[in-house]
Amino acid sequence: MEFAASFSGGKDSILAIKKMLDRGHRLVALIVSTVENEDVSWTHSIEKEYFIEVSKILKCDVLFTDSKIDNYELRFENSLRIAKKIGAQFCIFGDIDIEKHLKWNKDRCDNAGLECIHPLLFANRLDILNDFFNTRFLARITKVNTLKLDESFVGRLLTPQIIEEFSNYDIDYCGENGEYHTLIELNSIRSEFSDDKMIFDNGISLNNITASNSHDASSNHIFSEIYMDNASTCFPKAPGVASEMMKYIDNYSYSINRGTFIKSYELLGKVIDIREKIMNFFSISSEYECIFTPSATYSSNQILSGLIFDGDILITGQSNHNSASRIIYNLKNKGAVIKQLSSKEIYDYICDEHTFGNGKAKAIYITVTNNVTGEMFMEIDKLKKLSKKCTEKNVILILDIVQSVCENIIDFSEIYADAFILSPHIGLMSSEGLGISILSKKIIGDIVPTVFGGTGSKSDSDEMPLSSPDKFEVGTLNIASIIGVSSAIDYIDFIGVKSIVEKKHLIGRYLRDELSKINGAMVKGEGSFCLLNIDGCDMSTISFFLDSDYGVQTRVGIHCSHETHRNIYTFPDGGVRFSVGFFNTKEEVDKVVDAVRYLVSQYRY
Repeated sequence: MEFAASFSGGKDSILAIKKMLDRGHRLVALIVSTVENEDVSWTHSIEKEYFIEVSKILKCDVLFTDSKIDNYELRFENSLRIAKKIGAQFCIFGDIDIEKHLKWNKDRCDNAGLECIHPLLFANRLDILNDFFNTRFLARITKVNTLKLDESFVGRLLTPQIIEEFSNYDIDYCGENGEYHTLIELNSIRSEFSDDKMIFDNGISLNNITASNSHDASSNHIFSEIYMDNASTCFPKAPGVASEMMKYIDNYSYSINRGTFIKSYELLGKVIDIREKIMNFFSISSEYECIFTPSATYSSNQILSGLIFDGDILITGQSNHNSASRIIYNLKNKGAVIKQLSSKEIYDYICDEHTFGNGKAKAIYITVTNNVTGEMFMEIDKLKKLSKKCTEKNVILILDIVQSVCENIIDFSEIYADAFILSPHIGLMSSEGLGISILSKKIIGDIVPTVFGGTGSKSDSDEMPLSSPDKFEVGTLNIASIIGVSSAIDYIDFIGVKSIVEKKHLIGRYLRDELSKINGAMVKGEGSFCLLNIDGCDMSTISFFLDSDYGVQTRVGIHCSHETHRNIYTFPDGGVRFSVGFFNTKEEVDKVVDAVRYLVSQYRY
């Protein structure tokens, strides 16, 4: 489950976070109590930049309360509500057993509608410290209550030896009463959660007071995964997606259009709301309808096979994904006239000429963003003009925007296409098993059904209903994934499409620049995409060992687009594709590049 964490920068709050992560939960936000009009935290006076760096390491958002004494509770609750909006199901605190603190935390969570959890609740103090010392965290003492402790402790690392010295004072060993405060060093957080993390056989224990936070170099090496195959499917999913899908499955997993009871009707209303939410997200007018399908490939099949017949002319690009090229190949075998043209040729054909060959084209199918290189088929301004011309000349324009969502900044309200096809599990960071077609009402009546079956409507007839969406939505919908899309959009709206695109492109550019420095490297790509080939290397071998030895997950081969690889002269071998996601980091890129550089030194033939 997703959670938020009240984080002070101290040892107890970071240990509480680690315990929840170790249990398989996902951190979506740090909540930091900061002083209004100042860039520091309450009590510890830690600068905001520290917490921003921690959030980068933990791959989560950071929410600053920016409060004063008189509005502190309200601002904290507002931060909790924001955390809830981006998927948090509960909030954790590092407090142990002081009743007024526990109550304050619970009251804030209750008011915000979140569960309150204290992972260290009523734990033995020495057990807490022993757990802490068996991590790679380093805590430096930053402040002491001089009525309780000598000021000479300030600046020292918290170690078992320090705890032994504390036994000479009448204090809480964990400093629960404010006897001392600590700050976790950033590099130690990176170390604890990094690919280079070590597991130690000789863990530090308070039973062995002479042990320290240094570790034996002969330790077992493990690594975490670095996922860079986001063009295949995004991972991790947006916060909130999994929890909301699970909530649906556990509590109201009914079928719509097939149940004559109130809860089924309520669920139908929710699905209708999500259709509108998707349309609003893309700024698409009410002249369109949102259709759910099992996949984008299914959507393309429905639209193309339902529109293009013997003798019809279909114009398309030269670097399609197999989800389109195989459909088009099948249509050609059935008598359709297929014209594969460059971006310029298609633009000129529509904008300067009205006919091609034996007559007017019935439709144009364009893959807007290439799934191998990230290159856009046509500049956005030209795409807008092309769409207007298609409308004027009554040519159906079908746009595959599977790789465009949250990859390119596009105002879809200015593009007059007849169909948009997308996969929520890629750009929207939602779950697999769902495709979306956004269809102009002008063409809905023209699309001939190609899949037949139950819809929950017109049940007294063998003929398919002509009304939309029933005409296209055959069989039981994947409502769990539809629910997931709603949560994904909430998260994207919170972060902002522009911020997502900018981060992905920044990391993608850095990856391409660094890989280009490797001797013999041939790097292609735009935005968040990077296709790598290296002279003298079998890229399948490189990809295999990136995964097996370094946990770097990529895709090698021709990526379901032989047309692309033929056009960029990388066919038949293809290459290793890295596709960056919103949750990737610059530090991960550095590790990827180091891994590639080492593997090239070992496996170049």
